[in-house]
Amino acid sequence: MCKTASPNRPPVVRRFRLGSILALCLLTGLVSPLPVVAQARPERNWCGTADQRELLKYHLYEIARAADSTYIAASVIESPGRATITRIEIITDQKICERAARVYYRYTLGPVPPEGAAVGRFGDRYGVYGDIHAGEWTILAIFNLKFESLGSYGM
Repeated sequence: MCKTASPNRPPVVRRFRLGSILALCLLTGLVSPLPVVAQARPERNWCGTADQRELLKYHLYEIARAADSTYIAASVIESPGRATITRIEIITDQKICERAARVYYRYTLGPVPPEGAAVGRFGDRYGVYGDIHAGEWTILAIFNLKFESLGSYGM
């Protein structure tokens, strides 16, 4: 029942037709249990793009082969030794990549980019290469195995 009032008349009780209420209930009941087809989101890749991984590997090898005293004097390179850096393993474990990406992008505004960051391990160090820029240079960050920052290079 529904009460309607007009300014000049007393409230009138209006009865709805039982058929229209039943039709509405049936329509609502039939529509609601239909399964909603959810779009499956692709799983996020934290380990960077293929280009980032290739650039990371290239830059880590370049650091290892450098005869420049700036590179050789860097404590990041001296600590694991020049022989161990020639063996570089590109990390594909999503948990390690996620942790590396979160540490790499820690001081940037906004969310972590969807492609994460490329991670490579050499000796007891991680090299992390993503999309942080310093002018025209992209930053390659070096961390220890606990993801404590040891240094960074503009590449």
